[in-house]
Amino acid sequence: MLLDLSRFRVYWKRVSASDRRSEEPTGADQKDAMPSGQTGGFFSNASSAMVTNPTMVDYHPNMSIHNIYQVVTNGNAGLSLLRPYICKDADVNASARYPPPRCHPGTRQNIGKKLRDEWLGDPTHSSKIMWLSGPAGTGKSAVAQTFAEYCEENGCLGSSYFFSRPNHRDKFETVIPTIIYHLASTFPEYAILLDRVIAYDPTILDKAPRTQLRKLIVEPFSLLQAQGHPLTQRSLVILLDGLDECHGLELQCELVEMIGELVRLKKDLPFRWLICSRPEPHLEYIFSRPDFVIDCQKHRLLIDADTKTDVSKFLHDGFEAIKTRFWGSSSLDWPSPEQLIRIIEIVDGLFALGDTVLKYIGSAQYADPAQRLVDFLAYMEHADRVRADNPLETLDLLYSRILGDIPEGVWPTTKQILQLEFGFSHPTKRSAQATANFLRTNQTTFYAALRTLHSVLEIPTPADAASTNLRAFHASFSDYLTDSARSGKYHISRSEANRDNGELGLFWYSVMLSDAATVSDDLLQIEDYSSLILVPYLKWSSGQPDQAAQGLYDFWKKWYWWGVSQSAQLCKVPSKLLSFLEDFPFPYMDLEDGGFLRFVSWLSQQGLPGHLLRTEASNDLDKVLLKSVVSHFSARGVSVVPMAFPIAEIEASTT
Repeated sequence: MLLDLSRFRVYWKRVSASDRRSEEPTGADQKDAMPSGQTGGFFSNASSAMVTNPTMVDYHPNMSIHNIYQVVTNGNAGLSLLRPYICKDADVNASARYPPPRCHPGTRQNIGKKLRDEWLGDPTHSSKIMWLSGPAGTGKSAVAQTFAEYCEENGCLGSSYFFSRPNHRDKFETVIPTIIYHLASTFPEYAILLDRVIAYDPTILDKAPRTQLRKLIVEPFSLLQAQGHPLTQRSLVILLDGLDECHGLELQCELVEMIGELVRLKKDLPFRWLICSRPEPHLEYIFSRPDFVIDCQKHRLLIDADTKTDVSKFLHDGFEAIKTRFWGSSSLDWPSPEQLIRIIEIVDGLFALGDTVLKYIGSAQYADPAQRLVDFLAYMEHADRVRADNPLETLDLLYSRILGDIPEGVWPTTKQILQLEFGFSHPTKRSAQATANFLRTNQTTFYAALRTLHSVLEIPTPADAASTNLRAFHASFSDYLTDSARSGKYHISRSEANRDNGELGLFWYSVMLSDAATVSDDLLQIEDYSSLILVPYLKWSSGQPDQAAQGLYDFWKKWYWWGVSQSAQLCKVPSKLLSFLEDFPFPYMDLEDGGFLRFVSWLSQQGLPGHLLRTEASNDLDKVLLKSVVSHFSARGVSVVPMAFPIAEIEASTT
């Protein structure tokens, strides 16, 4: 008899003689026992039996008849039981992700080589964890997909999980089961051990992820390693892309901790972990904790010269592909050199934006790439905003999702910061600390307001905040914010920014001008900034009031009357501003500044008390200011004469 058991598991139990005697039927059980000399099971009355392709797994007393039956009748019992616990759409080859993002041929070669040859290909490389981070839209998922496919082709991909919050691939509890499922699907030797563990204790699938990681991955692979199995003699990559989109910041950190513990305690296991995410601060912290050292190599994808070269190649090849696909719909020299240069300038090294542009222009629905290119360029120049479609819809959704993570109670402060940085028309840059102090915001509140924006903003650490400014990684983010048609409820209004920041500027003027040091003839010769009267008003000094005061003072000095003149451009100024102006000491009335004259003209029409707008010095401070004005303009060859009211003639000459 020949019996093929390739699709079955055969369980046996090792028993001693005493065990056999104890298991012999007695009493009432004897009536159900088989007649003497007969046995039951698969091989009843069989002789000369041969079993091919068997899988022999130890029987355990805790195994129920139901579990034994399920395992025996299904060779992939572990996989069957795992399936309800996994996220099938998170796999590298999942149809739900088709077509997945990939690196364009000939691009991202530096990071590709680093991953393939240096990190994975070198068996002596000590770091079992690689954290690949980068701003939004820099192509992290494309790098991850391309590397995962390379590993799969070379038989070293253990598992992959591509997170996506909008597509509901974000549940923490599905990560470990999905990794286990992929490992068992690929490596039958591991699947055998997995079947045994799950058969022993089916409730393992309902236990905590840490327990699942230990019982279903670490222990089975440790056993294979102790046996010298070839599977454990090569590296197996487990790739997690978009970790920042896993639901729950604490759970993201817990997953990193779990992986870090595994690598630290079981460094000889074959796993290498590639974790890709945006550079969120909680992840930066967990990868750098001094009390929990994780042997991790870090690489940041930046929008640098190499990236811009890669994106230019991507755009060139993309336009050629569009011409081939829509042959006859455009001339051979399309796009023109001027059009191509303008597109490259707009994209400016951001892969996500380049991909968005090519998809818009090469839309099969319209099949008119030449006209679509003209439409896109017109849209970017604000010449044609009355459109049924938005060429940048995909990119705008990305930015909206990022801003949507800001808690509702935090958004007003975030908006204030963004208004000063991107909505305020004044080009002067200031340090992050000076920005916070100008807005009268302390360090804790400042960083809390920006906590979810590390993927779109370069935010200096507290140690660098006094000398480094906030900066958008890409100009498309500020363009999005200041365009109400694109940003909607996240719109940063320039007029609102000018009004709000104008009020703050006037507040700081009133503080500065109550200090003789700031209105003296030696305005640029301040030696001890910590002695300025503004120091007690600083919300963030970090124990260095001199540096903090200088940062704010330098910004105020450059901002100067420009900020006040911007407030004058508004049709409506809040009553609280008018009340504030009652006691405001106006310095340096620059008659050459049309904006300031419009501001004064506007004030004269508000019916304010005469002491607010006066034409001659009435106190000691007025005399100091007048002396400074005369000295300032005389040095420039400009004569200063008293102002007279009404000033309609002056206003008319400046409009």
